[in-house]
Amino acid sequence: MWFALYAADLRIDDNTYCESVLRGQFRLHPAVLFGRSAGCITLPFMHDFHIVRRFIRQQEMFDVPCTNLKAYGQVIVL
Repeated sequence: MWFALYAADLRIDDNTYCESVLRGQFRLHPAVLFGRSAGCITLPFMHDFHIVRRFIRQQEMFDVPCTNLKAYGQVIVL
């Protein structure tokens, strides 16, 4: 159970460049394997994930530019 996180680069794919390094498969999901993640946003407990999931799913969806897809929101990484 997870949410896909796509780069805002007008391509719906699983890869993007971060500081000249190809990265991919970004997800929002509950922590697994001792809480380690290779770049995903993870929540430490399944209960926490379900709270966030419920909140996300209650949001009004909007159109993703240049596609026929919809999204729940946007994650901004600082």
